Amino acid sequence: MLAKAIFLDIGGIVLEINWRKTVEALGVFDRSQQDQIWSVLGSAKIHLELERGNATPQEFFAFVRSELKLSPEAPLEEAWNQLILGPLPQVDQIFDRYAGIVPLYALSNTNRPHYDYFMKQFPVMKRFDRILTSFELGHRKPDSEIYMAAATEVGLSPSEIVFIDDSPANVDAAGHLGFRSFHSVNSVPATLEILQRQFSI
Repeated sequence: MLAKAIFLDIGGIVLEINWRKTVEALGVFDRSQQDQIWSVLGSAKIHLELERGNATPQEFFAFVRSELKLSPEAPLEEAWNQLILGPLPQVDQIFDRYAGIVPLYALSNTNRPHYDYFMKQFPVMKRFDRILTSFELGHRKPDSEIYMAAATEVGLSPSEIVFIDDSPANVDAAGHLGFRSFHSVNSVPATLEILQRQFSI
């Protein structure tokens, strides 16, 4: 069966992400302290629920302020967006080559504040045919439900979809469900090479 669509992760595939920039924006520059803070924030249940759409941004930011003992004046919402650095070099080449020929979808673990930020700041994000987010689908990668829900949303079977992600766990989970899944990290040339092997265009 021929591949009929492309699912791309956002962070590490389309946009460059560096969580340390968020912690630095809060005034923490010691790397060991940064690691401690992110180990709390990144794996906190409320963070995962934020990405599933089950917690509000206000609830999440209140948790962070309390956990890190931040003053009400600390620019937390602005700092939260600082981890999104911008498009990877040459990422427009993916869209230049495949847009209008093969449907291009994003499938991302993300949250409403980050979504609103990258849609406003980076025009390349508007080149997707559709962006499928964890907070709208109610599940996160590598949970099997998000992959199947996304495939249903676009009306295709997993075997008809090329999926590229920067997380090996996410790639493996998609592969077990029948997606044509591949790993790439911060490399547009590597992503293009994968796509060129999958599509005779």
